Amino acid sequence: MSAAAFAQEPPQTNYEIDKLEGHEVQRYPTFRGGNANKFAHWVTAHLVYPRDAKKKCLQGTVKVNFVVDVDGRVKDVEVIEGVCESLDAEAVRVVSSSPKWKCAIIDGEPARVIYTIPVIFIIPE
Repeated sequence: MSAAAFAQEPPQTNYEIDKLEGHEVQRYPTFRGGNANKFAHWVTAHLVYPRDAKKKCLQGTVKVNFVVDVDGRVKDVEVIEGVCESLDAEAVRVVSSSPKWKCAIIDGEPARVIYTIPVIFIIPE
């Protein structure tokens, strides 16, 4: 066996938050002591409405996938349903800037968990 084989990490399993049946979940990922709803409030508080979208009166919901990794960092942020380039980019920016979470413990091991959240852009009246 080569030295490179020893250096490789085992593949990580990505668990989707809504597909955990059949697994023993000791702890779901937590954000500042709360769940994904607390994170959604944090995202809303940190959004900066892009000027071009505001000028064009563009509104809507950007659906974003991301992974809470075993180290608590948010990774692999991607838009799965977008509105326009600037709103999509702002949703990715804010989600990517998330403070660390506490990772999930599934089947007795730290686990990567995939979330999908809506990032809602509404121009205030």
